[in-house]
Amino acid sequence: MTLIVYWGEKEWQGPKSLHDMIDFTNEGKSVEEFRKFVPEYPLHFLDLSTFEHFEYFKTELRPLLELFKRRNCKEEFMSYIEKNQENWKMNSESWFMLGQLTNSRTLKRLIREKRQEVDTIEKGESEEKSMLKALDDLVYDAKMEGKAESIIGFLEDYGEVPDSLKEEIFNQKDIATMQSWIKLAIRAGSIQNFIEEMHKRELY
Repeated sequence: MTLIVYWGEKEWQGPKSLHDMIDFTNEGKSVEEFRKFVPEYPLHFLDLSTFEHFEYFKTELRPLLELFKRRNCKEEFMSYIEKNQENWKMNSESWFMLGQLTNSRTLKRLIREKRQEVDTIEKGESEEKSMLKALDDLVYDAKMEGKAESIIGFLEDYGEVPDSLKEEIFNQKDIATMQSWIKLAIRAGSIQNFIEEMHKRELY
């Protein structure tokens, strides 16, 4: 049996059988009588944009497909990771595939780092722990990204936020600092006041 795995953004609208691929017309005239002479072969699709029955899968393919299903909603994606870490059976190759399918720069970076780490340790349990650590890092990065977006959102009320400031905010990985920047952004009054105050705090 040939199974076609389709991971496009929209539901598959193309042909679903051999007959669907053939134009049974000739110079605008119907030649339907020829249809019975052409063997019909259905195409079996796994359309990941509409598929729902993940319980059919008993291997690491299940979390891979469930995460892919949530690829366009960061909240659902991160919530699934946090709630299902104890069930992970995906190896580094599966995570690499997920990174490619979702085109997530963060996920690609984490998987690349963890694959390098796995290459230096024994396989099996050590690899699983390493990938779980990658998940923890991914969840943490998502939380930090959310805080950065909040800070920039508050600052945009004062005007256009410089790209250099956005980059500095997104590169900050200390959660206590981010919390203080959120409070500062709310009451800063201007982008310049925020910049001066945030750099002043770095000196202490």
